[in-house]
Amino acid sequence: MTRGGRSTTVSILFDSYQAQWIRERGSFHPNERREELPDGSLRLIFSIGQNGLEAVARFCMTYAGNCVAEKPKKLREMIRERSRKAFDAHDTR
Repeated sequence: MTRGGRSTTVSILFDSYQAQWIRERGSFHPNERREELPDGSLRLIFSIGQNGLEAVARFCMTYAGNCVAEKPKKLREMIRERSRKAFDAHDTR
């Protein structure tokens, strides 16, 4: 992932459906921490430079509908904006 910028903590929650495949995969980030949740979901937490948030947003979009970027707020805003653009590009009007 892209480096640089002020360090920020990223938290991504995968639902129980997607978590089964995330568990099988090796680590996504060198300093990640995984939290198994009682409902079968999985939280992935790691620190990254803010310049890397663009790459994290793309990563989250590949799991759209099966993951939620919990923090930071800036990452949530990036994903929301990308989702709006994707929706508008596929609008059938």
